[in-house]
Amino acid sequence: MNAHNEYITKYGNYIHILNIDVNHELCETEKNTILNTIYDKIHDKRIVKDVHCMNIPIKWLRCNETDLFDYYTDGGYIFGNKVLREHTRLVFNDIQQIINKDNFNIILTRPVSKTI
Repeated sequence: MNAHNEYITKYGNYIHILNIDVNHELCETEKNTILNTIYDKIHDKRIVKDVHCMNIPIKWLRCNETDLFDYYTDGGYIFGNKVLREHTRLVFNDIQQIINKDNFNIILTRPVSKTI
């Protein structure tokens, strides 16, 4: 299977993917605390942020039941990359008030859609 097909198989046909990269030097307990805190703040919650004077609602969902590293949004609304990136930045600014920002990074990607 090529890389494109593996990506579609793992993530599906989503508008954007959000990957959490936790500092590998942390112990498992610290990693789990970070991942669970992020999960509690974003998973399956309609989060509304003011982006460019518009209330933008976005909901992130886990890619699968056992994975706390990967989330997706199926859109629900059609947003450009800049709006979604700014919304995500604002959400993670809030999370960084709780978790030291040096302990994790976020990677926001827009996947290629599956051909029909």
